[in-house]
Amino acid sequence: MKTRQMLFVLICSTLLLAACQAQPATPTEVPVSATSTTENTPTQIPQPSATKAPTTTALPTAWPTATAGPTPVGGSDELIFSLEKRVNEGYHFEGVYLLNLATRERTELFDADYQLQDLSPDGHLILVNQRSNLYLSDRYGGSRTLLSSSFYDMGTPSARWTEDGSIMLWIEAAGDGTQVISADPSGQNALPAAAVLQDHAVAIYASIDEDHILWAKRNCSAFAICTQDFQVSSLSSGETRALINDQNPQPAWSGDWLAFLTQGENGFQLAVNAGINNDSPQLLDMGSDIAVDYEWSPIRNSLLVLGQVRSDYSGKNFGNNIRLFSPPDWKAQILTSVDGINGRLEWSPDGQFFVVTTTEVDDSGYWIGMRLFNIPGGQLISYDDQLGLVSEDFLFVSKLFWVP
Repeated sequence: MKTRQMLFVLICSTLLLAACQAQPATPTEVPVSATSTTENTPTQIPQPSATKAPTTTALPTAWPTATAGPTPVGGSDELIFSLEKRVNEGYHFEGVYLLNLATRERTELFDADYQLQDLSPDGHLILVNQRSNLYLSDRYGGSRTLLSSSFYDMGTPSARWTEDGSIMLWIEAAGDGTQVISADPSGQNALPAAAVLQDHAVAIYASIDEDHILWAKRNCSAFAICTQDFQVSSLSSGETRALINDQNPQPAWSGDWLAFLTQGENGFQLAVNAGINNDSPQLLDMGSDIAVDYEWSPIRNSLLVLGQVRSDYSGKNFGNNIRLFSPPDWKAQILTSVDGINGRLEWSPDGQFFVVTTTEVDDSGYWIGMRLFNIPGGQLISYDDQLGLVSEDFLFVSKLFWVP
């Protein structure tokens, strides 16, 4: 099971802001229109205008027009996602939802004020928070158990399972800093995690197992200038290695590769590296597009990337290209294009499908678009009408999971 990481360079900026504050504050996960991964620079939010209702996204000729016919699904027929909304200068959680791809029914699992943190690798449990309260529930929102009342609620990814499902980790506010808690997969036997993680942790990223925990810590200078240092740590050996100058690390399910954003002359660039390290990064050719979100295939070492097309001159957005990169040469295969901003990607459990969500705008307001792509069948299906998520304020998908 993959996680998202939420929105890239701007979320990293969010992490910088969060790191310098001792107490939890209003979440600052900011929509990006450059990932999440992951997690980029702020986008200029388009304003609603008197235009026609949204039309089917223009796609390369290899993809047919979106239909509303029977929906093939990739190993499961359920998606779980959470929404956020920008109101004035703040960001509000807008609930957690389940969408059944086969029946096209959308169900609200948790109402406004709740944020989705993670889905368990077996798909049976979810972690959600309501401000500083962290809850464990089944994936339909039932059997809720309070895990913590001091959850580190700073808009960062702060609670999750390891990808092998062996342990659960979350961050709590503690005095002037934080502490990481470790529990078994059902949330029982919660204790402070290994000492190697007790170093001003502010985020926990997708991790293969207890020997490959990817996390970020706060590092502030004497001049109160704070940075985020990304680490990979082993809970069994206590060893830690810093991922210097890199952001939003995403390991492949196999553990053979790591994708991340690395600082270059022209800003952050998407790169991959063999193993869970960044000692010999290979930059991926995104053309002039900006990597907004990226996800590893669950069945092979292939990386799906959503790249935003943005004018260097005006900053205006011109849609998104979706590419697939695979070893050994890591050359890009452009699969399709989609409109909108703040895109999110998610693979199906069998690796044959993927879903992309974006925020679009017309005279009705801001609305969430969703497309399902059948890679081997060349089929495209739209779920815009079934979602029915429209707002006068800027609305975006902050987390997205495909249930195994």
